[in-house]
Amino acid sequence: MKAIVYEHHGGPEVLEFKDVSDPSPREGQVLVDVEAVGVNYRDVYEREGRSYAVEPPAVIGVEGAGTVADSGERVAWIGAQGSYAERVAAPRDRLVPVPDGVSVEVAAAALLQGMTAHFLASDSYPIEDGDWVLVHAAAGGVGLLLTQIAKLRGGQVIATTSNEGSRPSSSGWAASHVSAALRIRRCFSGPTIANGSPKRSLVFALTSQKTTRRPRRTTRSSS
Repeated sequence: MKAIVYEHHGGPEVLEFKDVSDPSPREGQVLVDVEAVGVNYRDVYEREGRSYAVEPPAVIGVEGAGTVADSGERVAWIGAQGSYAERVAAPRDRLVPVPDGVSVEVAAAALLQGMTAHFLASDSYPIEDGDWVLVHAAAGGVGLLLTQIAKLRGGQVIATTSNEGSRPSSSGWAASHVSAALRIRRCFSGPTIANGSPKRSLVFALTSQKTTRRPRRTTRSSS
């Protein structure tokens, strides 16, 4: 099969598109025909030998979507090493069924970012009806999904982008308020971040370095 392999850690030049042997599933794994690969910045760290590094030679990548070879089931996954390939041996308990009507491309691209957005909106801080939610980097993958999930949970979303040109054009995105980052920074110099009387306010800090800060609750003064 064809795969993208690195023989040693380094820059982009270490990646090679070459023929390799098909993977052999171990106990608890199934062979999956890969149809779409999830490309994530964590793959850069793996290639460079930093976080997520595995001992080379290795096939890069851990995300994707495709079809289980022996059953034809459409699935997506994260955490299956060697996903930049035509076939991957994936842990059966990490495979997520892909519903009819969802393309494998969307499934591969949205799974990890969707899990992150769902965790932020449901577990890290359960958004309730009427909450104000500030989402930085709202034009990015996590930001786009987090904005929509927050709206579905009844939140009023203030979305920031690095510049006006980054504002998504899709009507389904539906942030309540959109601002360039410089404008929202000026808001923080005052006593409140929004007009109205929300019972709670919430700040999600999603930085360009893909890190998250703990949610911070702010209260509005009665004056």
